[in-house]
Amino acid sequence: MRVQLPAGSTGLVVEEFGPKLSLTDTDQDLAHATGLSIETYQKSTEFNSVFKSAKAERLQANVTELSNQLDHKYAELAEIRQDADRDLVQVMTTITRQAKDMKEVQEGTRPVIGLFYSEGDKNRPLADVLKELPGRISSYIKEMGKSCIRGFRTTLGLLS
Repeated sequence: MRVQLPAGSTGLVVEEFGPKLSLTDTDQDLAHATGLSIETYQKSTEFNSVFKSAKAERLQANVTELSNQLDHKYAELAEIRQDADRDLVQVMTTITRQAKDMKEVQEGTRPVIGLFYSEGDKNRPLADVLKELPGRISSYIKEMGKSCIRGFRTTLGLLS
């Protein structure tokens, strides 16, 4: 097809090449493009739905796994608590028994300590006083021996 411009124009000739399109061809192309667009939208929507479903399933699996781990940790803590309770009862029993034994030791040693008690022992722990007791007894025996010898000498001096 060839188009001629009227006189007074630049004198260019415009030629059109290619097949001449009819209105029905354009309508068909538009319908085809619209169909492709709708199909693409449907596939996109379907993909989004599958993606959301997979994401929800993955989240559910993660929640289930975390729940299982939490249950396992809770069971471990319950076992630890049970062991700790048992150990606490054993310790309390041992302390009670040792306190009773200590009271018996205090009551048994009180008369002996009373014999060798000094004023400086008031605020001292019993264990420290007991550690010094053998030395105090030895010292007492030595002093008693010396006193007996002096008394014996005095008695001999009076007899002579």
